[in-house]
Amino acid sequence: MFNLQHIRTCWLIFAISCYFCTTTTSQIGLALIPIQSKESFPMGTEKFQWACLANFELSDPSNQSKIIYVDTDQKGGIYTVDNSGYLYHFSASDFSEKWKVKLSYSYILDMAASPDGRTIAICYNYIKTGSKKLEIRDTKDGRVLLRIKRVPDCYEASYFMDVMENTTLYPSSVVYSPDGTQLAIWFKNHGFDENQCKASLEEQLIIIDPVTGTIKASKRAIPDDFEWTKCDQKHHFAFSPDGQYIYISNCKAQIAQYKTSTFQLVRVADFGERINVILTQKLDDKGSKRSNFPLHELAVQQNGDLITSIGRNGRIFRIESNLNSIHYITQNQGSSNGHFSFSPDWSMVMFNSNHINLWDLDSQSPIVQAETPNAFDAHTTRFHPTKKALIVGTKRTLKIIAPCPISRVYIDNEFTSTGHYVFAETGFSVRGEGNIYWAYDDKIIPQKNARENEISTEILGYSALSNTIHNLPESHELRLKTDQPGIYTIFGGSSQKMTKQEVLNSLPNWDKTP
Repeated sequence: MFNLQHIRTCWLIFAISCYFCTTTTSQIGLALIPIQSKESFPMGTEKFQWACLANFELSDPSNQSKIIYVDTDQKGGIYTVDNSGYLYHFSASDFSEKWKVKLSYSYILDMAASPDGRTIAICYNYIKTGSKKLEIRDTKDGRVLLRIKRVPDCYEASYFMDVMENTTLYPSSVVYSPDGTQLAIWFKNHGFDENQCKASLEEQLIIIDPVTGTIKASKRAIPDDFEWTKCDQKHHFAFSPDGQYIYISNCKAQIAQYKTSTFQLVRVADFGERINVILTQKLDDKGSKRSNFPLHELAVQQNGDLITSIGRNGRIFRIESNLNSIHYITQNQGSSNGHFSFSPDWSMVMFNSNHINLWDLDSQSPIVQAETPNAFDAHTTRFHPTKKALIVGTKRTLKIIAPCPISRVYIDNEFTSTGHYVFAETGFSVRGEGNIYWAYDDKIIPQKNARENEISTEILGYSALSNTIHNLPESHELRLKTDQPGIYTIFGGSSQKMTKQEVLNSLPNWDKTP
């Protein structure tokens, strides 16, 4: 016979599932509602808000390194790299470590996991040791399958030997095709000797089979096809959904489209004039008279439309797949070092750099904005591959961000139980007016000040996604008191004691498209 607690638990899971009901054809429309506040805050429905639900730490407590890259595949694999040069493979179901390996070098420029769950690509660049290489590793055990190095054509063999490996091109960024069967790598020239070798003309974009290493296509001298002069930036490129085309952007607001099989140029589109009109007329941008509009991170929607950001203000634009028009989306959410991604069921989009900005594409409205730790960047936040949640990499910890219940409770001037249970890693927030004192049983947490219409987050960490309290038991009942008794809104926690694994299991799965 079902008891009341079981019914409440089932209703909780059902309510979260209903919140996520979406179609599989969601796309970014003409505009997204901008997130105005820079303050980190939970958002969601009337009953559920997004917050940090659980931490999963590296199994080796002696490893206190920072996680600098996180990526996932469609098979439920999670891969991380730390700044000590270790690569980890975790299971999405319970965050258990399947394996970890010491990488060849710790000077890593980029890392990506293939969507089909077969390989991992890692870019190295360290001039002093000549470690300018691309490694392809097997997801089964992390062993090296391929090591790839490119050399500029303009150097003669004798000269190349004299300068050792200082003239090799280095892999600066990698992108897999949606099915994982193609890997595009941009090899950048550091310009060791401009008199001997023109750096921009010697750069290469190659497309390979990531399993065999077979080069499918290679392209030098990209500036011959569209203007690249004086473009000192990271190169951004993306595959079309079917993998038949690849798009490359530059700092002149131009995009070139190529066939991936031959690198035949299909067309070049110049959006500078249109962007200038949008910035001047629609956004009243006083700085829009300049000629350069660098297109930063590129991402491709399910229908083939491109998403990009422009300039330091991070204004986001959508470019139609035929490259005929460009549309303004929202502002202050993109970055030159940002990362755009879509959820596995295409119902959400995330733009993250120094903030996590998450939108629901059915309502075209924001779901959550959370500030990420200053020591980390856009490479450390990804959609969970199987659960409707986000993964954030911090110091030796992977955090789960997902909806959690909220409630309104009366807080007295004595420590009063709220009926909520939390973990040591739960982000717990209170909205109200007055000084709040936190306690778990008899352990008092330093006070936080909660003002009207703002959220006070205790140090277990929603806004900073940090966890500085490591000596709390796994599950305790939260108690609060205040100097101004009254009704307060509490974000986070659970009505029952659950382990971290139970919390993860309670989250609904993505409704993946066929």
